[in-house]
Amino acid sequence: MGRQPLPVPYRRVFDVVTCAGGLGTNLLPASCFDVMLTALAPDGFVVFTVSQKHLGESNPFGTGYKEAIDQLLAKRSWKLVRKTDFVQIRDNETATRQESFSLFVFQKL
Repeated sequence: MGRQPLPVPYRRVFDVVTCAGGLGTNLLPASCFDVMLTALAPDGFVVFTVSQKHLGESNPFGTGYKEAIDQLLAKRSWKLVRKTDFVQIRDNETATRQESFSLFVFQKL
């Protein structure tokens, strides 16, 4: 997921690529979706979670995730199989915090 191209032995070989906790501010760039697709075998699946705050139209974080997802849909690089929204609740001694997330499953076309 770095700046270097994916090594040849890892291209078009995986049936499923997953990412949980890697998408967000100062984490993986939106270009990671292209790398995920490069790693997938034909008809493979990409499964990832991302905070909804990083998907909004007026996303102040500048991640570009929504635009990258929409661009890959428009290019018919992948199709949406499932999207599930959920809330994560973190409770510690000082505060309870809720954050909304989305789980996506895309299939490579």
